[in-house]
Amino acid sequence: MRSPVIVAFVILYSRLASIASVEHIDNDLYKISIKQDYYFDEVLNANISKPEDLADFINHKTFFGLTDSLVENVDFGCSSFLAQTPDGDFIAGRNYDYAEAGELALYTNPSDGFASIGMTEFGALGLNGELGIEPDSLLGKTVMMFAPYATMDGVNEKGVMVSILQLTPGATHPRTEKPDITITVAIRLILDRAESVDHAIELLQQYDVHGEGEYAHHLFISDSSGNAAVVEWPGSQMKVVKDQPAVTNFFLSNRSKVFYCGSCDRYDKIVDWLSHHSTTTSEQAMDVLKSVSQSGGEYPTQWSAVYNLNDFCMDVTIDRNYDKVYHFTTKDFN
Repeated sequence: MRSPVIVAFVILYSRLASIASVEHIDNDLYKISIKQDYYFDEVLNANISKPEDLADFINHKTFFGLTDSLVENVDFGCSSFLAQTPDGDFIAGRNYDYAEAGELALYTNPSDGFASIGMTEFGALGLNGELGIEPDSLLGKTVMMFAPYATMDGVNEKGVMVSILQLTPGATHPRTEKPDITITVAIRLILDRAESVDHAIELLQQYDVHGEGEYAHHLFISDSSGNAAVVEWPGSQMKVVKDQPAVTNFFLSNRSKVFYCGSCDRYDKIVDWLSHHSTTTSEQAMDVLKSVSQSGGEYPTQWSAVYNLNDFCMDVTIDRNYDKVYHFTTKDFN
């Protein structure tokens, strides 16, 4: 049995290692390798339905309640789709549309789950916002340790990809007496534990998944075998739409096209491409994302990502600069 001193040293060292791994890549893009325990089993058992309660819980566990909870609600648009490459791999494209704040690529490798790489943004972490916390500051780098619970899209080593997309006004709060989790915890559940789309659905069915902020959301899930599904909560029950290769910002479980941010246009463009192309290269997938990206308005495209579900890697462009693509594998994280 390890002594309290050794346990405290291990905890402190892992947190310092996470902070030390933060690297400013270019412009507003950073990366981090999460080294510390983020108490996932305890989060799953804590019956948390609100993001502010999640932030308080992680703050208490990670920082002993010594810092303010900084994770914020965000509203956003977005697009996602699944395609197959000429080589037979499956790739998932993803636009994250939200007010520009800065981006963070993250790598997690929990001892009790699967490794994953993914993306989040500084607005969800309370950085570069009204709080005035700069990402290059010590506090900013410390706040980045919340990133596992603010992940907006990612893929795990089993080839399961998930992304979150916004729906109509009115956050969903199912009440079926199952344990409560927030939708960002649901994303972490999929990345850490799911081995396939079907397995991800089985995991989600064990919980009441609560939306965040003022809008409902749904999840696009795909895997390296070519399966794809959309999971949403239009009322008190979870709904699954299988064999769904594309999604934007309207409910698919009841085909109620209540459009948001011109999602009909974006959805139609993606579906048209997929229907006319049996295969799609990573470069072509990025071109599709470019064609449905948003350059103005309240929610411009903050990043476009193409995840290779067989090779466990992602290509990312930032702020619609499609001439510059950043390639990430696990080797690119400290």
